[in-house]
Amino acid sequence: MSEVRQFLHGELFAALADPARREVILLLGLEGELNAGAISARFGLDRTTVSRHLGRLTAAGLIARRKVGREVLYRLEADTITGQLEGLVTGLKTHCRDCC
Repeated sequence: MSEVRQFLHGELFAALADPARREVILLLGLEGELNAGAISARFGLDRTTVSRHLGRLTAAGLIARRKVGREVLYRLEADTITGQLEGLVTGLKTHCRDCC
């Protein structure tokens, strides 16, 4: 059960706790790669706030960044997200009574 607890208190859920970060995930899933300026413009947030959110999402492995010249593009790491969620489901099935 500590495996499930560790997951629930880990980076994935912490990163997704903020509504703005969830919207960034959704935006990148729908639009593909975007830079911080484009993301900032979509939400009406200043670039510093967006950069902080992008940093948190990157640290959690939910998005990846790549540099193209001077521009940094962000993209959704869908395989990582699904892998982490599948790990949670497996942990719940293994360690929780009457689960699933």
